Amino acid sequence: MIFKMMIFLAVILLLVTVIKDVKEWRGNKKAPHYVVGASLVSKRKNETKNRHTQVGDVSGARGDHMKISTSYYITFQVTGGDCIEFKVHEKEYGMVREGEYGVLSFQGTKYLGFHRT
Repeated sequence: MIFKMMIFLAVILLLVTVIKDVKEWRGNKKAPHYVVGASLVSKRKNETKNRHTQVGDVSGARGDHMKISTSYYITFQVTGGDCIEFKVHEKEYGMVREGEYGVLSFQGTKYLGFHRT
């Protein structure tokens, strides 16, 4: 019974996540595309560590498996003075530096690019 309840909760969590992501995607598609002057004010990384215990073979051997995932964020201050943070790919994160000024492109919450001027 507990196993069935756990599966049910996992399916509900998955559905909620998918619905949230689809809503965000639709919102971004409908949002206007902005191209504005901006300066990069900060960069940050967020590491998430997940430890999983793995059941071994019939001898009872076990082991732990650690998965580390990193998310990358950059924050811009746009011409009007507002700050906007975007989640970006590692490559984009590595190619920009704090203090750079340029042209920021975005649509809703979706980061489209930054070009130094």
